[in-house]
Amino acid sequence: MFSGLIIRHNLSYKFVEYFELRTWINYLCPDTIMISRNIVKADIGRMYMKEKIMLKKLLASILSKICLTSDLWTSINTEGFISLMN
Repeated sequence: MFSGLIIRHNLSYKFVEYFELRTWINYLCPDTIMISRNIVKADIGRMYMKEKIMLKKLLASILSKICLTSDLWTSINTEGFISLMN
């Protein structure tokens, strides 16, 4: 649950250790056992490896040749972007 939230919103691993978050979760469900940033980091690492393996299998299953092109740029407000095209 927390791993997906951290990835989607680009939060730090330390997010799960914020006092306010832990207080809120404890208020909603006192029986919840909170996890540490190390557990979240390991979980995200496993998710990455799983997705990497799935992507490799998908690319290997394509019978035709493909060409991938990437582009990087920075907006005026210094926000970075990457694009992947085929």
